[in-house]
Amino acid sequence: MKIAYVTTYPPTPCGIAEYTSYLIEGLRNVSGSLEIYVFSDSYLKKKSYFTGHFGEIIIPAFQKDNSDYSNLVRLIGEYGPFNVVHIQHEYGIFPSPQGFIKLLRDLKKHTDATAVTLHTVYHKNYFDQEKVAYQERILKNVDAVVVHSSLQEFELLVQMEDHRKLYRIPHGTKINAYLGKITKEEFARELGLEIIRDNDFLITSPGFLRIDKGLDVLVRAMEIVNSKYDAKLVISGIEQGKHSERIMDLIKVNGKIPDHIILIHKFLNREELEKLLAVVDLIVMPYRSRSGKFSVSGILHLALGSMKPIIGTRTDRLIELYEIAPDLIVRVLDDPKEIANKIIDFMENRKEYEIYVDILRKYALATSWEKVALKHMKVYNEVVKRTS
Repeated sequence: MKIAYVTTYPPTPCGIAEYTSYLIEGLRNVSGSLEIYVFSDSYLKKKSYFTGHFGEIIIPAFQKDNSDYSNLVRLIGEYGPFNVVHIQHEYGIFPSPQGFIKLLRDLKKHTDATAVTLHTVYHKNYFDQEKVAYQERILKNVDAVVVHSSLQEFELLVQMEDHRKLYRIPHGTKINAYLGKITKEEFARELGLEIIRDNDFLITSPGFLRIDKGLDVLVRAMEIVNSKYDAKLVISGIEQGKHSERIMDLIKVNGKIPDHIILIHKFLNREELEKLLAVVDLIVMPYRSRSGKFSVSGILHLALGSMKPIIGTRTDRLIELYEIAPDLIVRVLDDPKEIANKIIDFMENRKEYEIYVDILRKYALATSWEKVALKHMKVYNEVVKRTS
């Protein structure tokens, strides 16, 4: 089978880019005979094409801020035809409805089937009805739609006419290769940090620094925790999204970053991020709700693969954590006392949390990238058969 992915791709600092890279690695592990092409964004890529780490052919083909996809269609035509062209869609990557729908229609002559993964799904009553209309047009112009969560799936069942097109495949999970192989101090030395010791209690909230991740609430929660116990919070990543210029102020207390907060102010590559998750004691994700938008957290799955306890909030992006281990969920959003109490409870009763770690471990194995890759292959074979 010959597959083309249209997506952002490393080294672009983007969750979708990392997602697709992990998916292709999983596909290569379960099927060495696939021909895989990646028509990527043009971030830092100067060559006309090159071969990736997993034997995929990478062709820089489009720019995120440009709604003219004629060059992308031309290149897909040159390297095609394909059995499946699969687009990893996010509205920030493909913001133009007119340009994107034209792309979907133009691709039909170069592929047996078109598939789109909608990483964000809008509720039909979302306040921005232009976004909803854009989504509805996507649903009508592709042969398969992939989503990651039950919330996304059931929302689209209301909006779609042909339910055969809709598939739910969970986000994949990378089992952390650094578990038990690196110490806290070794990790700290690799990143030039001198204030982490092996006996420190480390908490992290990894990923991009965004307002909706509730870091300001976590910072206030840590003040409460540290009034009783010594704990350090590692915040890593770069700013992203609306109001990103406010992020640095939100993680300060009385105008400065507290001593118990360690800021790694850079985009961590996958190895660095996995090492961080391998050495921490607890992962806390105090996310905020976003009315009318449904997605899942890729960072959640990296955390799951690290076999560490996770505390989260009751939001759409953490629906999987709520479904498999609701006792790890903080019910009240934006409440630092609730989060602090949960962290303190873990610190005082770590033995009792082992049952939850076992539940998370089983879910991580059930959603490994190899299993997710096999689910994608099943969808591709079914859709090509249906459209031929």
